[in-house]
Amino acid sequence: MKPIKLKIQGINSFVDEQVIDFEKLTDRGFFGIFGATGSGKSTILDAITLALYGSIARESRGFINAHCESANVSFTFSINGNLYKVHREFKLNKEGGINSGKCILINASNNEVLADKVTSVNNECEKLIGLRIDDFTRTVILPQGKFSEFLKLKHSERSQMLERLFNLEQYGDKLSDKLKNKLQNEEKDFNILQGQLLAFKDVSQEALDKLNENCEQISKLVEEKEIELEGLDKRCIEYDELSSNQNKLIVLEKSYMELENQKDDILQKELKIKNAKNVEMLVPFIKDYNADKDEFERSKQQLNQEQIIFNEFSVKKENVYAEWESLNEKKQTEIPNLEKEKINLEKTLEQQAEIRDIQESLNKLYASEKIYLDEKTKQEQFLQKKQQEIDNINSEINIIQDEILGLQLDPDLKEDLQNIVNLKGRYDDKHKNLQDAQKELDDLKNKLDAYSQEYQTLQEKEIILKKQFDEKNQEYQELLNNPVGTQEDLLLMKERVTSISESWSKYNHIIEQIEQMALTIVEDEKILNQKQEFYQANVKLLEELRQDYRAFELENAVYKLRQSLIPGDRCPVCNSMNKEPINFEYDEESSLRKQRISQIKEAIDDLDQRVRLANNEVVKKEGTIKQNIINRQNLVKELEALGEDFKKCTTEKALQEFEDFKQNLNLYNIQINKLQSELNETEKLYESIKVNLQNKTEIVKDNNLLIENKTNITNKYKNELIELKNVLDLMKETFKTDDFKKELDNINKMEARRKSYQEKQNVLLNRNKVIIEEHSKLEKLIQEEKDKLNKISGQIEEKVKDIELKQQNILEKADKNQLQEVIDRINQINMKWKDLDKQKQEVEKEYINHNNKHLEFEVKSREASSKYIRSEEKLKDLLDKYNYSTSDEARKDYIKPEDIEQFEKSIKNYYEELTQSKYEIDKLIELIGSRFVTDEELRQTKFSKTYTEDKVNRITAESIKIKEQIIEMSKKLEDMKEITMQSETLEHKLSMLKELQNVLKGKKLVQFVATERLKYVANEASKKLLDITNGNYGLESDNDGNFIIRDYKNGGIVRDTTTLSGGETFLVSLALALALSVEIQLKGTSPLELFFLDEGFGTLDEDLLDIVMSSLEKLHHDKLKVGIISHVESIKNRVPVKLLVSPSKSGEGGSKVKIERS
Repeated sequence: MKPIKLKIQGINSFVDEQVIDFEKLTDRGFFGIFGATGSGKSTILDAITLALYGSIARESRGFINAHCESANVSFTFSINGNLYKVHREFKLNKEGGINSGKCILINASNNEVLADKVTSVNNECEKLIGLRIDDFTRTVILPQGKFSEFLKLKHSERSQMLERLFNLEQYGDKLSDKLKNKLQNEEKDFNILQGQLLAFKDVSQEALDKLNENCEQISKLVEEKEIELEGLDKRCIEYDELSSNQNKLIVLEKSYMELENQKDDILQKELKIKNAKNVEMLVPFIKDYNADKDEFERSKQQLNQEQIIFNEFSVKKENVYAEWESLNEKKQTEIPNLEKEKINLEKTLEQQAEIRDIQESLNKLYASEKIYLDEKTKQEQFLQKKQQEIDNINSEINIIQDEILGLQLDPDLKEDLQNIVNLKGRYDDKHKNLQDAQKELDDLKNKLDAYSQEYQTLQEKEIILKKQFDEKNQEYQELLNNPVGTQEDLLLMKERVTSISESWSKYNHIIEQIEQMALTIVEDEKILNQKQEFYQANVKLLEELRQDYRAFELENAVYKLRQSLIPGDRCPVCNSMNKEPINFEYDEESSLRKQRISQIKEAIDDLDQRVRLANNEVVKKEGTIKQNIINRQNLVKELEALGEDFKKCTTEKALQEFEDFKQNLNLYNIQINKLQSELNETEKLYESIKVNLQNKTEIVKDNNLLIENKTNITNKYKNELIELKNVLDLMKETFKTDDFKKELDNINKMEARRKSYQEKQNVLLNRNKVIIEEHSKLEKLIQEEKDKLNKISGQIEEKVKDIELKQQNILEKADKNQLQEVIDRINQINMKWKDLDKQKQEVEKEYINHNNKHLEFEVKSREASSKYIRSEEKLKDLLDKYNYSTSDEARKDYIKPEDIEQFEKSIKNYYEELTQSKYEIDKLIELIGSRFVTDEELRQTKFSKTYTEDKVNRITAESIKIKEQIIEMSKKLEDMKEITMQSETLEHKLSMLKELQNVLKGKKLVQFVATERLKYVANEASKKLLDITNGNYGLESDNDGNFIIRDYKNGGIVRDTTTLSGGETFLVSLALALALSVEIQLKGTSPLELFFLDEGFGTLDEDLLDIVMSSLEKLHHDKLKVGIISHVESIKNRVPVKLLVSPSKSGEGGSKVKIERS
């Protein structure tokens, strides 16, 4: 692991975010972190472990700065070239504890999120680095005191520390416990096997042999009966087939006879189809004939109809023309006379109208004269009536004046009585006010009593509510002081459930993968064995083929050699003399030999290819098996890495604990909220009652003031009433009456009468005055009417004379009806002529249209007649051709096309059935031949077969039962042998386990492993110590496990560690720490490229400090960066790159960091 960048905020002395760039800090290989004590140097290392593992090595739970509510850390690092970034946030809860917040781990190379939960991030970081937090801190943080103590420890104490450092517990108590459990399980299995062997007391080889003998005898009997059954089965099949064929033949012959009987019907159908097809040929021509005939009849009928219409219009035309000529002649003669008569009548009517106007004016004058005479008479009568009315009014005025004089009163008496009445009214008002005030006073006293009662009730409620509030508040405080838990606790439990569930899920998944991998390996090994056997067989076959090929090649070479020899030549093989020529003719053997050689060569090539392929498959399969074995081993390691802690609790149990806690927390929160709500409600009600009490107090106070005020008013009213009563009593004695109001009313009534008479007198005087004026006006009007009458009489005389003159000029009388009759006659003649002229024009148009239609229909009729005659002649020829006299006769033989198709189909089916029946009958007769079987013979044969089958089944069942017994017995024998072998194996295993148990007593194995590991660490530390001290010192471990120093500076003498000086002790401890660090890092999967030394350099003198620094400067290289943490100023200059940590100052946001180079 190589650190890249670290961001810290809110942790210990760091308040504001600080960024540490490790790439710059470690680029020179050796670096240091410097600062005053408490500045936060070691917090940087805490931040790294907090980012990677979620906790601090120093087990601090309060690492969030007191001025911060939260903290966060972000750490970027690289492993094997891949860049990773982990980010964590932490928050303070209400109880002051720390809860984990957002947590995420990403692959910064491709921004892939690897984990986003606390547990999964912890596991993934541990998996990436390959070390747990304790191993990591032993590798990175190396305090001198701890390893100096380790150097000086006794053997037993050092062994215990090594046991912890290197997890050697697995070879101690853990291994003993495992061995004990294993021994118990094996003993349990051994006892079970011994119990199982007791179940095999009836199982033996002799019993199995007897069962096999019985099985052989039954098998022979079964074979005999099966042969007999096979013969009966064949006979049954033969008889069944023969009987079936006999029955089929009877049915087929019957069916054939029925078909023969249907032959006449078929012939009739064929004839009908033939005639129907002929008729089908005639149908189009019959249709054409009928269509032409209908067209001819229709055109003929249309022509006749049009002829009738045309004749009617011809008559109508003649009548209209005659009527028009008669009316035209009448118009020429009558219209002029009528126009002349019209003019004379209009003139006469005008003169008569003038006379009527004059007569009307005269009549109006007569009417006006009569009106004026009547009006004059009326006015004279009215004048007399007005004079009489004036006289009556004067008489009534005199009477009223007498009444007024009789009603005169003393004006002071009325005033006195009015004052007394007013006084009585005041007395009554005051009395009523006194009663109202007294009533209000009583109401106020009643309200005061009610308010006092309510006030007392509210005081009681206040006491009760105060008590309830105190009780609920006490219960609420008890709940707050004894909480079930918090949401943060619930979140932690949920994370625990998730962690356990994930561990169990991963565990089960790995177990399943291991089992599946084991099955795969076994299956692959079987396949490998098969492929290897196939490969060996093919190799062997290939070798045989190659030998055959070489033999054939040799024979062929000899044959060719003999062909090439000349008489007298020597054979190059055997050196014999060739004496006579050899005649080689083509023989079949030579050809076959060549063909065989070619076939063998092809077979060799093909087989060689198959061998190579088989070899490749074998190699490939072996590689697959090896890889699967490696994968299985890796899975086993993963399984071991999971540990055993999660198995202490099942997922269901953890989930149930979580649900119980969640339910209890919810009930607690509900109870808290309910009490809080009830406390709020009680407090509100209590405050409301207090406000009501204050309001009631104010109301009572106001009511007391009102009662006092009303009492004063009542007393005032009483005093005023007494004064008024005294005055009224005096008035009663003076006027001798108690009813002053009645006396005052009588006076008022007299005054009212007097006033009424005066008003009436005034009215009469005014009226008399008006009547006198009207009398004078009437006299003037009467005189004017007389003048108008005289004028109208003169006008009437003039109008009479004018009328007489007009009547002398009129010769004959006329009226408007005569004139209207003449006008109507003229209009009637003109209108009739116009209508008749219009009718004449329309008749002419219609006559032309009908004439054209008549001609058109006449042409169509001739064409239709000609077409009809041709169709009739053509149809007659065809009817004669097909021997039909008329089309109706042909129509009788017409059949619908679908019916024809049905007939043809039935005829075809008939002939097919007839042919098929004949064929099947002939076939069955040939098949049966001369054989014949009765039903009795067939039944008897089947019975014999059934009986034999039952017997065979019974014997077979018995055989199967014996075979099952044999199989069961054989299996039991095998099981007994296997259990016996297992028992013997377990017995041997138990003895070995017991011996191993004796060996592990007293941690002998742990001590042995610890001693060996200590020797290895001492050897590695010695190498580093020699390097650091330039070969002056070495470190060794003796047989008792104690460290000894080899002082090469003094001739290689052995020194005890207690003789070392402070500086020498530091150097030895440093070498030992480096060796231990390397040893621990070897357990990880990734190299750690960083080494931190957090030492107390202040205790060293200058010379020793110089030696230590020189040693550290030699340690670093490209793959290892060395860092130190110190507050000593004197060693700063020797460190090329420094990270300076300045302590926090008030108001400046905590500790600060910066990089400085020498």
